[in-house]
Amino acid sequence: MNKKIISFFSLFFTLLFSNSTLGLDSPNHLVKAKVLFNEISDINISEGRYKVSVELLLSWDGDINPFLKKFSDNVVHGEKLDNFLKEIWYPEFLIFNAENPRTTHYKTLNVLDGKFQLFERFESELTIDADMPQYPFGDLNLNMDILAFSGNVNLMEFVPEDIIIGHNKNQDINHKVIKGNWELNEKKIRSSQMQSLNHGGEKFSVLISNVNVRHNFINALFIVLFPLFSIVILSLVINNYCPMKYDGSADWRIGGQLTLFLIIPALKFALSSELPATHYLNFTDLIFIWATLVISFGLILGILSNYYVLKQDKNRLKLSESLAQKFLPVTSPLIFAVILFYVFV
Repeated sequence: MNKKIISFFSLFFTLLFSNSTLGLDSPNHLVKAKVLFNEISDINISEGRYKVSVELLLSWDGDINPFLKKFSDNVVHGEKLDNFLKEIWYPEFLIFNAENPRTTHYKTLNVLDGKFQLFERFESELTIDADMPQYPFGDLNLNMDILAFSGNVNLMEFVPEDIIIGHNKNQDINHKVIKGNWELNEKKIRSSQMQSLNHGGEKFSVLISNVNVRHNFINALFIVLFPLFSIVILSLVINNYCPMKYDGSADWRIGGQLTLFLIIPALKFALSSELPATHYLNFTDLIFIWATLVISFGLILGILSNYYVLKQDKNRLKLSESLAQKFLPVTSPLIFAVILFYVFV
């Protein structure tokens, strides 16, 4: 009999302390989160920022009786909401990668299925790691990091539920969520933890929303790549079909190459608002450099050929003409192939 009593109490205390341990390890509040992007705009690679209009829905367990006594099943906002939030615990957060505090349009609170639901619609300007070396090709990660500050991970933790791009199509007709020459490639949401500098280095929950967008290169193809390829081809044609052995070719050869050489910086200046100014060389920058080098060599060889004609140095004239008409047409696509390999492989 004594052995049974001892076994019973042993089992009882084991279960008691086991449950206590679990309670200490798990957060007091699991906050479920849904994120909806109403609008993603002004994606600026040069400055590493973009703008969002977001709807955020947070739900958690709590003592809902005070709310039901005051407001029944109504949705509260404004001053009533602010006053009631002072009486209860609720998840507070900030946008960790925002340049400035978010602008809140409106905020509501209600009770549904025995849980609090806090809804907020806000706008914010966010920063991004805008590394896109393949521009105008490639994709870009747009992150929004929501950091909890109303309690560490022992008090609250985000539980990601869903990330949505735009409202239902039947409700949101003809509204393009992602503005500019970008289209949705992938979306995902997850939770993580971040160590705080204060509070003794405690960890706080972070909700990370990631929208991966792909650049629509068709526009850049017509305003950048097509003109540059045309300029390079015209330069090679002038070299081949305006040999210096014919009178009058010098004007076409040198004047034509000089005109094409001046067109390139003019084109880049005209497209300055369309092209990102990055701290690294992207694909578009390398194409401009490639075109400039090809035309520069063509111009230099044209000047040298004209000089050798005047000096009647036939051997050197033959060499410079051979470089312009045979060597340059071969090396130009090879250099372009090296650029493609460097950027995309």
